[in-house]
Amino acid sequence: MGLAGDLRKFGIKSKEKLSKVHRGASLQLGADVTIGTPVRLGTARFNWQPSINNPASGVLDGKDLSGQLAIARLKAELEQVQLGQPFYFVNNLPYIYTLEYGGYGTGPGATDKTNGTGYSIQAPNGMLRINVLRWNGIVRAVARKVANEP
Repeated sequence: MGLAGDLRKFGIKSKEKLSKVHRGASLQLGADVTIGTPVRLGTARFNWQPSINNPASGVLDGKDLSGQLAIARLKAELEQVQLGQPFYFVNNLPYIYTLEYGGYGTGPGATDKTNGTGYSIQAPNGMLRINVLRWNGIVRAVARKVANEP
């Protein structure tokens, strides 16, 4: 084949592996965020929206107690993303910030799923920021897995 052919083949294989790492790590992070989202009716989990090039806008009408519908949408969208394209994973619910950072208090909006300091009992440290802190470890784990594939 020659050196040029070998380099071309190496470049193609490297790009394929990098794409697998990108998709795999993004899927893991998105799934962890989705499953980590507090659930009462399933609306917050359902509203995690993946998109390519531009962030999704609006709120989805639906419920997803398990998070599996949102994760399936994430996986389907990740299958379409190309290296270098901006990829977004957003939740546009008006109360998502409160779920992440607290603020329910003990007054209106407080439920049996909030604590006395205004945070969700299910996710008192949020769901997005604690998982984003794990990003480097997620990428390393997925990269090791992809590197060991034939």
